[in-house]
Amino acid sequence: MWEYMTPFERHDYFNILTLTPVSVMCVLAIERAELRRLLFYCFAVYTLADCGWILAAPKSVKDTSGILLHHALALLLLVVPILYPEYSFYGTITLSVELNTWLLITKRHVFWRPLRLVLDALFYVSWVVIRLIFYPYLLSRFVLRAMEKLEQQIYTHPVLLVPVYMFILCFMQYKWTWEIVKKNIIGRPQSTQRKASLAKSGAEQYNLRPR
Repeated sequence: MWEYMTPFERHDYFNILTLTPVSVMCVLAIERAELRRLLFYCFAVYTLADCGWILAAPKSVKDTSGILLHHALALLLLVVPILYPEYSFYGTITLSVELNTWLLITKRHVFWRPLRLVLDALFYVSWVVIRLIFYPYLLSRFVLRAMEKLEQQIYTHPVLLVPVYMFILCFMQYKWTWEIVKKNIIGRPQSTQRKASLAKSGAEQYNLRPR
């Protein structure tokens, strides 16, 4: 079965299997602080493995450079909550985006319509909540933390760089959101109109054919 899959499908199943425990652990770690360090290490191992997979098989993803950049920023962000446990809650919320990623990948391989509709709904709700609300909120919190360090004349703390990482990640979330809107909302009427135009053109050509 594995040999008959496309590189894209193989990578999808790899992510479904590996992100399932990471996503569950992330949800649990929001309340259970003792799980957070383990979560960060597990995510780091997954991210490095996924980077290796993508570099070895670039055709397994649609946006190679974008995903590698996202992974690199995520690893840089992990440095802060690993070294400074007082930031572990923020780190856990940051990683909650992987639950949305799991929903995105999993729903592509679900063909039972009722379950697919549920996964679609969960995906879009979690996309808005995590990527468009939580991430800007986290950016604002890290900016405040960085300003506190500057006021204390601490210029070497790694949290000073986190606002830069978070700003890039926020930009990527809104960029991807715009691409979804263009594809599923703006592009859909055009596609429908084009199909209608092609159907009309085909009918006209049929009527013009000699009988």
